[in-house]
Amino acid sequence: MRLHADNGEETMSDLSSKSMRYECRMDDESESRVRSQINKFNGPFREQLVERMGPNWPGAQPLQIYAVDSGGELIGGIIGETHAVPMWAEIELLWVSCDFRGSGIGRRLVCEAEERATAASCEFIRLSTASFQAPEFYERLGYTRYGRLADCPPGEELLLYFKRLESVG
Repeated sequence: MRLHADNGEETMSDLSSKSMRYECRMDDESESRVRSQINKFNGPFREQLVERMGPNWPGAQPLQIYAVDSGGELIGGIIGETHAVPMWAEIELLWVSCDFRGSGIGRRLVCEAEERATAASCEFIRLSTASFQAPEFYERLGYTRYGRLADCPPGEELLLYFKRLESVG
């Protein structure tokens, strides 16, 4: 059955399993179209957000900090971003080589990320970690747990943390 929308375009009102299919595949063109369409849908909200945040709001910016030894070898790093959500930074990944864990490199990387996020005018920082990773590490650094997802992965928990950042004086 076909109907016409208010704008005169033809739309489908009754999609049966015979008229469509679902495909699980890697497809750059389809991915690009889905991303484009959600950006188009979110456009009015984004415009309002930019208006509220003001002309100096930078939008999402990468946050990448690496620890490198004297020989140039990568021994740790943080990957994240600032302002994907206004006023927030996010740590997506933190890694320190096994040989250097417990030496303060992870703490220094997190502190450096917090300093850079503060300098970028972020007021908060967030991250997630699994229960088998380092929840106590983040708690010692002042992060507050605000969420927990059980059995993600099975037998473990995904823990969500945030921290209010100190203003740079």
